[in-house]
Amino acid sequence: MGVDHRFSLGSSKDIDEARMFFDSSFDQLEVKISIGAPGDKKPFAEIEGQLSKKEIIELLENRKRTVHVNAQKDELTGLLSRDYFAKRMATVDRSHVLPVAVINFNINDWRYFNTNFGDETSDKLIQVIAQIVQSEAKPYFICGRMDGDIFGVIIPMAKEGEAEDFVYHVKEGCLNYDDNILAPSVAAGIVYKTNVEQNLEDLMSDAEIAMFEEKYAMKNTPEYKARLEKGIK
Repeated sequence: MGVDHRFSLGSSKDIDEARMFFDSSFDQLEVKISIGAPGDKKPFAEIEGQLSKKEIIELLENRKRTVHVNAQKDELTGLLSRDYFAKRMATVDRSHVLPVAVINFNINDWRYFNTNFGDETSDKLIQVIAQIVQSEAKPYFICGRMDGDIFGVIIPMAKEGEAEDFVYHVKEGCLNYDDNILAPSVAAGIVYKTNVEQNLEDLMSDAEIAMFEEKYAMKNTPEYKARLEKGIK
């Protein structure tokens, strides 16, 4: 009777540990491989039977590539993940390109939708706005989800007015979104890196301050309040 060895395949480190085991194993092994997120009722990939060491190593390498790509993407929106977005900002900093537009987007009244309509609707609001941001972004824009209802966008070597035009079209996309409940809306702050000594992470904090100033002005208009409350009515 064989020995039962179990390995998690959730991270690159886990996969490397599994590969070390199989590298030192016999050439043919009876294996059962189940790949899925923790808590999944059914894995999205399941393989059982006798496999060669080469076949197992190939499966592990494919899994490692998938884990790497998934780590770069935010699961809910498909934008860059928070950690990977920070890495991309650091890369732009090191490149010394100028100017760089730094944009902070915040979803207006996400908590309002969460309180009145629940998690599913508020998650949909995040997804809708992320899709609008992505659809309006040019291929060289760096777009990430920095927190629950906060998005960051970096535009390396931004042309004059490019960031402002982008923000305008994102807001128009939100305004033109037709839904019985959702009323997507964002506040935005824009700042620029114009000196190589400036740090993009610090500038994103400055953009956040500018975003909050705009948010305060937006949320106190009668038109905004009426549109927000249409789903309740």
